[in-house]
Amino acid sequence: MAAAQAERETALRQAEEAQRKRARVARIRNIALVALSILAVLAGLLGLLAEQQREEAEQQREEAAEQRNILEAATTYMVKSQTEQDEGKKREAFGPVLALFQRGADRGDTFYIRNLALLYQAFGPAQDYTKARELYETAAIKGDARAMFNLGLLYANGWGVAQDYTKAREWWEKAADRGDGNAKAELKAAAGRYEEALALREGSAAEVEAEETKREGKPGEETARALNSVAWLALFAQQFTQALAFADRAHALLPDNLEIETNRAHALMFLERGEDSKALYLAYKGKPLSGQDARLWERVIAEDFAEFRKAGLTHPMMADIEKELGVSP
Repeated sequence: MAAAQAERETALRQAEEAQRKRARVARIRNIALVALSILAVLAGLLGLLAEQQREEAEQQREEAAEQRNILEAATTYMVKSQTEQDEGKKREAFGPVLALFQRGADRGDTFYIRNLALLYQAFGPAQDYTKARELYETAAIKGDARAMFNLGLLYANGWGVAQDYTKAREWWEKAADRGDGNAKAELKAAAGRYEEALALREGSAAEVEAEETKREGKPGEETARALNSVAWLALFAQQFTQALAFADRAHALLPDNLEIETNRAHALMFLERGEDSKALYLAYKGKPLSGQDARLWERVIAEDFAEFRKAGLTHPMMADIEKELGVSP
């Protein structure tokens, strides 16, 4: 018994150290998971409201109509917020979205509590990491695995809290114990077990695609972001052909997403397709990654290269690309 406990403690210490070394792997790409979660919020809300409206059509017609109006406002906001520059208009459009989730959270519904936290975490007009953490904790106490996973992200990235890899791992372990695939993948990646993490992330992406296809009739943005997350892990697992295949498919579904383009460029480089990768690396110099991520393309490439080097992945082209992009270390 004592030997088993000692072995577990040693494994946990090793996992924590690996997490420290690879923390940037999570920090750089977890934005994609948040974006994917936002899309899932809307998808889940659509299904939930449709079910509620069917059940309450006779008794609560007025409330159902109100919810439809709020849903329309939420949909409009989530689509237009990607390009809207006027912060006042963003806040005005965002009010009904918060109101709907707040009402559900007040009833103690973990779906609403967790996703209200996600809104406070990820949406500029109402961004409040303290509220997000408190709401995630409330949902986690009620047993919500996704809330546990998102709490881990807060601590791993230092979003509104002191960066604490031990707490991040603890929350991911709790989420993984409840079957959360993303939490399992994060734990595997943190321990350097990239192939296992890749398999888990592939499974999660397949689930996302199946759900989106069932709902929309075909895969779309949610699937693209999930596939790109798989491509990123495939690079660290040194499955470069697989990484390119996932990134190419993500690109086909979401062709204007620059984060997907970074993974395509990386995969081409490691596959020794130098001319193709160089053209892609230099094509977006000076451009921000997205409306939600203001980092310039070349800075993201430099950060990615730094992570590859930490993981023992190197290529002669990397120094040349950094020089041409003006981001040599």
